[in-house]
Amino acid sequence: MGKQSKILAILCCMIVILLAGSYVVIQMTEKAKTEKTENNKTEQEQPEKEPEKVPEPEKEIVPESKTGLMVGFDQSNKLTDVLMVGRVDTEQNKIKVISVPRDFYIDFSQEPFKSIKKANPDIKIAHCRINEIYINMGAKEEGLQTLKQVIEALTGLTIDYMATINVSGFKEVVDIVGGVEFDVPERMYKMDPYQNPPLRIDLKPGLQLLDGEKAQGLVRFRGYKMGDFQRIKVQQSFITALFHKITASSTEQMTSLIRQVFKMFKADFGIVVIMDYLNYFLDKDIAHVMSTDNMITLEGYADSVNGASILRFDIEKNHEQVQELLAEKPAETENNSEQAAPKSGEQIKTDGQKDTAGQDQAEEKQ
Repeated sequence: MGKQSKILAILCCMIVILLAGSYVVIQMTEKAKTEKTENNKTEQEQPEKEPEKVPEPEKEIVPESKTGLMVGFDQSNKLTDVLMVGRVDTEQNKIKVISVPRDFYIDFSQEPFKSIKKANPDIKIAHCRINEIYINMGAKEEGLQTLKQVIEALTGLTIDYMATINVSGFKEVVDIVGGVEFDVPERMYKMDPYQNPPLRIDLKPGLQLLDGEKAQGLVRFRGYKMGDFQRIKVQQSFITALFHKITASSTEQMTSLIRQVFKMFKADFGIVVIMDYLNYFLDKDIAHVMSTDNMITLEGYADSVNGASILRFDIEKNHEQVQELLAEKPAETENNSEQAAPKSGEQIKTDGQKDTAGQDQAEEKQ
């Protein structure tokens, strides 16, 4: 996946939810059209009848709110460079997303990680970055379970489900829908044949149709003057444009998309679980369910150990960040989000993004 393709996993996670939901919408719409046509024919062929008594609507089945961990591997399938916790909240009808930086420094001699190690004799690690836990435990299932426990400690949440992702098919997803029209904000140029996969970005500013190759370059580009903050805004704009293109896709395109995207995932839950939540969220406002206002990145500050870049953190502040995200927000705040002043959590996130931008630039030079 390479150092600069971390965002692809985030995009693909969103695409899976959007694709599955859009597919259900299309199927239900076509079914409704068919039923309407048949009903019209029946009404024309048969004499009018007395109106039948309309049965009372069935009570809506509300699935439980659940928390899942999404793990994205690098090209070697050993470093877990993408770590995201998603909370499907059926009380607030929102999907909350918490991103965990891959360079968080985990010291197993300190609590709460000391207790995790004490309970598991297979953990032979003294300390390492969080994305190295899996490989340091032999790249086995036990490593994923330890990673899950560490992230539970970091966030203060209990994780119900876990899935891993391979983002190699991102380009194919964009190509299947015929590309995405997007207004590239500035000149983007970066070549690095030594990355895996090789990095080749060459985009001119302006509105244009991006195929899979160009779209991948867009979301991987880092050379903004404002660093990560501006890059994230561009990525969010692209995923919005991609969503609109997906929802306008034909049934044939949607079928191909679902096949492609689900090749990227391995999970400890099945399609039945997915469908339960899709059926519930089907008639909800997607802009309310999935919004950048519902996403945070845990805070950290740059440091180094033996010359290696790491991120240290305050676990109590991380817990506060998570609880603020999960808390019910007043309706007035939601309805006037564009006019409201930035929340304290949003300012903290911006500061964190500026810190990581310097680290990203240092990684590019390596």
